[in-house]
Amino acid sequence: MKKVFSYSFLVLISFTAYSFILPKKTEVYPINKIEKNWGMVKNGLYASKFETTNKEYQIFLNSIKAKSTPEQLENIKVHVNNWKTEKGEIIEPMAQNYFQHPAYLDYPLVNVSREGAIAYCDWLTTVYNNRPNRKYKQVKFRLPTKVEWIAAARGGHQIAPFPWGGYYTRNGKGCKLANFKSIPESAIKRNATTGAIEVIADEFTHSDINDLAAFPAPVPSYFPNDFGLHNMSGNVAEMLAERGQTKGGSWASTGYYIRIDAEDEYAGITEPDPRIGFRYFVEIVEE
Repeated sequence: MKKVFSYSFLVLISFTAYSFILPKKTEVYPINKIEKNWGMVKNGLYASKFETTNKEYQIFLNSIKAKSTPEQLENIKVHVNNWKTEKGEIIEPMAQNYFQHPAYLDYPLVNVSREGAIAYCDWLTTVYNNRPNRKYKQVKFRLPTKVEWIAAARGGHQIAPFPWGGYYTRNGKGCKLANFKSIPESAIKRNATTGAIEVIADEFTHSDINDLAAFPAPVPSYFPNDFGLHNMSGNVAEMLAERGQTKGGSWASTGYYIRIDAEDEYAGITEPDPRIGFRYFVEIVEE
């Protein structure tokens, strides 16, 4: 019960704080502004500056609802009840509010299938390529390959372990540079028998949330890398073109897993998950 209470309490604080922000009106997909939200990775390839949001996915679902079968909609729906603790209890405030409530419109989409992510990219490809005043004649929105994602995350820095080009997860004032799960010093001890460093699980909770994000944070949060891309480390792990693979780590990851070159903490997960979202890339097919 201790962990369930702590999760619910933190969600309540976060939800209450953002509920007083006047939500933006949900409009028709702002395709005329979408090109401004691209950061160049290399010639002919761009990445969205932000992770795909609840608002964007809601617009997509509303747009295709009338033309889709119940089976198709079931494959791409958001699984709201996947917000669960380690013990399997549903985190009710997140399940009830995260995708539906206006306060979370600009938060990253999670709990969606790979099929949903691909369907969104295909839909956006059609919407853009039919726009009369578009910059490019033909493009393709899609999930990035692992190689493409790494190039985008580096932002031109070939050695630094994090997208911001540095070697530390906090700035000079002690503030986090990404949304991830810190291990408090009080939770780290040395095993008297083996000498190994261990983490005390009961202490390893959301005790260190001085970034004010107990779960995902709004997509414009934190400073972007030199390609203008936000949250390439932390916030939500991002799906890759390779099935069952992600990069970047999530709000629930430790600092180790938000490194650009870290192994995939969520490798093999193919079902919707509250720690996993996606960011589209844009391939220029014809200028």
